[in-house]
Amino acid sequence: MSGGVWIGGGICLIIVFIVSIILYGVSFAIIDLNFVALKKDKFSNILDSTKIFKPGRYFVSVNGQFLTYPSSWQYIRFSRESGSILSSILVFSCY
Repeated sequence: MSGGVWIGGGICLIIVFIVSIILYGVSFAIIDLNFVALKKDKFSNILDSTKIFKPGRYFVSVNGQFLTYPSSWQYIRFSRESGSILSSILVFSCY
């Protein structure tokens, strides 16, 4: 009878291990290039607007998700004189 308890306990541990791996895998979210995102809680529908996430892979937990918004790149040219191209600085800005 003792062998049956060990087999049942081993099967339970394997099932818990597999479920843990699956839950860990679905706890990550990806933000694509040219997008920014805000984190939202799926269950309470609370939006965390204190942090803006840039493109990449993030841990959001099982009950988290991202609301993505497109970001735009804009060229900004700084120069000392109006219309001057020779001594200007060209930068990119994302908003």
